[in-house]
Amino acid sequence: MQGADAGHWAALGRRYHEMLFEQDVFRRAERERALQGEVRAAAAASPEVAERWLAAALGGDDPRARWFAVFAAGLLAGALPRLEGPMLRAACAALADRRAKLDVAGALDALDAMPPALFWPMLKAAVDEPNPSAGRLFVEPCVWSFGRRRVVEALLTIVEEGDNRDKAGALRALAWAWGVDGRPRGAERLSRAAAAALAAAPAPARGGPEGDDDALHHLRGLLERWQCLLLKTFVENEDLEVRRNALPSLSVHEASYPAEFRPLLAEAIRIAREHPDEAIRRRIEEQLGPERRRPG
Repeated sequence: MQGADAGHWAALGRRYHEMLFEQDVFRRAERERALQGEVRAAAAASPEVAERWLAAALGGDDPRARWFAVFAAGLLAGALPRLEGPMLRAACAALADRRAKLDVAGALDALDAMPPALFWPMLKAAVDEPNPSAGRLFVEPCVWSFGRRRVVEALLTIVEEGDNRDKAGALRALAWAWGVDGRPRGAERLSRAAAAALAAAPAPARGGPEGDDDALHHLRGLLERWQCLLLKTFVENEDLEVRRNALPSLSVHEASYPAEFRPLLAEAIRIAREHPDEAIRRRIEEQLGPERRRPG
């Protein structure tokens, strides 16, 4: 193939959208495989043209061109020049678009490591995402590329300083920041339950230096800060969505907190049990378990 110009890329974009409306699933799969081959060939023939066209489409106003650009960028993450310049600016802009950001995150996930400039746009996209499951698409690549500590600390700052909408979003994102697997793939996993258990475990060195890596035994201080902030936020902030998103990760064990925070735990349990929202009342009883559950 000789050099592919902008017109060729536009034609590929039109074929992509025609493929999306193919009713026969086998025919659609066949057309998608053929299109993938043509996209790769066009990029190999003229990588600079491909980068310019995809950057313009990704950051442009035409949603159809943007969807195709996301599709192509995901295929070509290892073939195009490094994500920088116009492609980087376009990716940041697309992450602020609620219609495009999920696909953009999927395309970016194909990169071995994200550029530092994408850290805050990805976190902002996670905080703004109302679907808790979809939030993982933004949080997980950040943990992989920038480390669990940096991601958690940034989200805790948003809980401390943001408005109620941002607080609720950051609380949702924090559940993924603690729960996703870190790289390499065999690294130790930290679920919500494990996080609470580690925070509650005896800690003779609590408050000491933690080191710089993301190994779980180096994160005890950060876990304690998280739990204390959850507790304080749940008790002091009356916003319904903030409380709904703080409660699921809130430890109900006194040992999870330093002495000065433990009196707040009984108040948090009382608030949850007497709350007008049924989901909050049900959730606290589930977390307390049968031994501490209120009769009836």
